[in-house]
Amino acid sequence: MPAGTFRVVSVTVTPDGGPKATYQLESAAPFRVVRWAADDGEEAVLTGCARKRYWEMNGPGGEAHLKDLGLAPPRPEVPR
Repeated sequence: MPAGTFRVVSVTVTPDGGPKATYQLESAAPFRVVRWAADDGEEAVLTGCARKRYWEMNGPGGEAHLKDLGLAPPRPEVPR
């Protein structure tokens, strides 16, 4: 796993009209969502974690902090 090794608890949810999803939640605080996978093919894995002040990063240029989490800034959409 890119973010390290975790002890997890698995929880499966089957909402009415939606895909069944299984979430792996960290079993100790801060109880992060470590991984999830759904029957519709959606899947995600925790790539990193950083304790930062959101209100200092949510303006223009804040996307530079994504690299701390192992993510790249989104690419602008090209109009068709």
